[in-house]
Amino acid sequence: MSQNHPRPLAPATPMYPAMISDPNKFRLPTKQRRNITTACTACQKHRIKCDDDTPCAACLTRQTDCNRETEKDGRRRMVWKEKVEELESDQKLLSRLMEAIRNGHNGQVENLIGIIRTNTSKEQVSSYIATNFPHAAEEGSPYKAATWQRPPQSPASPLFRATLGTARPLFKVPAKPWTTVTDDDRLVSHLLSLWFTWRHWCYPFIDRDSFVSAMQSGHETDGICTAALVNMILADACFDYDILDDDHVRPSDEKPLQDLFYEEAKRYAGTTARKRSLPSIQFMAIQWML
Repeated sequence: MSQNHPRPLAPATPMYPAMISDPNKFRLPTKQRRNITTACTACQKHRIKCDDDTPCAACLTRQTDCNRETEKDGRRRMVWKEKVEELESDQKLLSRLMEAIRNGHNGQVENLIGIIRTNTSKEQVSSYIATNFPHAAEEGSPYKAATWQRPPQSPASPLFRATLGTARPLFKVPAKPWTTVTDDDRLVSHLLSLWFTWRHWCYPFIDRDSFVSAMQSGHETDGICTAALVNMILADACFDYDILDDDHVRPSDEKPLQDLFYEEAKRYAGTTARKRSLPSIQFMAIQWML
C-alpha cells in the first residue's frame, strides 16, 4: 500500500498588517475629505450634508438645482478683500471731503453739499472733488483730526481767521459777564457757534436753545448756564485753532486761547466747588472729554 503525501497548499493571507511586506498593496484608496465653506441652497434648506462639487451629490440624487450664494460666505478671502477695499475707499473719500470743506470757498462748498444731498453716488462725489478741489484730491493729502489733538505753538488757522472776518455766527452771545479772557462778543459768538456745530454731538446732555437763551440774557442761572460751564465750552471750542494775539484776545506770549479759557473755567468752578447742580455735572463731563 503506497503512502499518500498531502497536496501542497498556497500560503494563507496574513491576518495582521504587520505581517504584510507591502501594506499599501491591500489598502483601499480613500477620498480625502474637503472642507467646504458654503453649502448649496437646497442642502441648506433640507439641512443635509453637501460636498464641494457643483452640482453636489445630494442635488444630483434629488434632481434639484444646485446654487451657491458665495457672496454670503464671510470666510472667503475675496469677500474680505472686497470689504477692506471698500472701507479704504470710504476712508480716502472722507479725508478728501474734509479737506474740500475746510479749504474750499463758500460757493464751492455749497455746490458740493448740494450734490451730496441729491443722493449722488460716492464715485460721482469723488470725481467732483477731484475736478473742483484738486488739493483735496491729491493722494496722501493731510487729514488732521479736528477733535482730539493740535500741535503746540501752532500758528493761527487762516481759515478760522477768515471766518471771523466774513462769516456770520449762528448765535450772537455777549462775552460779559461770562468771561474775562476777552471782551469781544464776536469772538465768543463764533466759538460758541463752532462748538454747537462740531462738538455738541459729543455732549447731547446740554440743551442748545435753553443754554444760548440763558447766555444771551446775561444772568447766571444755576439750572442752565454758569460762567464755569461757558468758559469750559469756549475752551473746548478752541480744539483745532490757535488764535494769535490781536485785538480779540488779551496779550499772552506763553498760553494759547484754549488754555486761557480753561484756566478761567477752573477758577470759576473753584469758587462753587461745594455747589452741586446740573451745570457743574456738565462742566465735569466736558472737562473729562477735553
